[in-house]
Amino acid sequence: MIGEPSSDLWRAVRAVYDSWPPDSEDVAAQLATDLGRLRTQAGEGRDGVRRLVRAVNGSWLDAAGDDMAAGLTRNGERWNTVCQLAEHQATLAGRYAQRLADVKTTITAGIAGNDRLYQLLDAVPMLHPVRDRLVDNLAHSFRDLVAEQPTGTANDPTVGLCIGASVSVPGLSFSWTGCVIEAPDGSVGLTSSHAGGLSNTLGVSATAGVGVQLSDGDTVMDQEGPFNNVSVSGGEELGVSVDADWGTGTNGQPVHTGTALVGIGAGASGRIGRSETHVWEIIPGR
Repeated sequence: MIGEPSSDLWRAVRAVYDSWPPDSEDVAAQLATDLGRLRTQAGEGRDGVRRLVRAVNGSWLDAAGDDMAAGLTRNGERWNTVCQLAEHQATLAGRYAQRLADVKTTITAGIAGNDRLYQLLDAVPMLHPVRDRLVDNLAHSFRDLVAEQPTGTANDPTVGLCIGASVSVPGLSFSWTGCVIEAPDGSVGLTSSHAGGLSNTLGVSATAGVGVQLSDGDTVMDQEGPFNNVSVSGGEELGVSVDADWGTGTNGQPVHTGTALVGIGAGASGRIGRSETHVWEIIPGR
């Protein structure tokens, strides 16, 4: 059975919403196996009764033989009903076991992938609002995953691997980010985003790093357009920057995007402003 995470990030996420499924995927898988065995036994019983019916019809030719064959046929139909129900329930149990495993694997991977970022954000009081937003976003994403996965309607995010850099001076801040992204429809694209706005830094700060991007856009082209932007960055030697972009892109689709980068940095800065993202689709969607 897949074990529940035990990190500080998971405890914070669970305090917002406990999305860990209480059911065991191992028990569900065993149930699927047992129901499959019942299906096999019921099928064998049905086939045995059908052989008896053929034997009776071939050797007992009076009215009593007809009555016997009719009774056996009804019995065979009951075995067939049990066989079909067991097969259906075994399929459902198998799917449930797989979906439990998928949900738990997604949660553990999501927590493990963000543990280090959470620790970095937690260590800088100025970044606690961003830390809290990370926790809230993960909690609600996991909640939606648990609610939607059993019906097969889970909406995967657009995900990306990114590089970027930012620089801030008193009053102004600018950044650039480039990503390779994949959308739920299977489309893949390259993005180039630049952002600028008012900065609260009192000196000069800069960061550069690599990281990930998550968005609720359905296609890569939903990422294109001008958006609102807020950003927080900081660090000494080890730098962290987190950007949030939201608005309606050129496709007319409301989009919310979060980007987190870890690398080198010096100083701390917060920014509120605008961003512009250009997208080049390299693999069309389905």
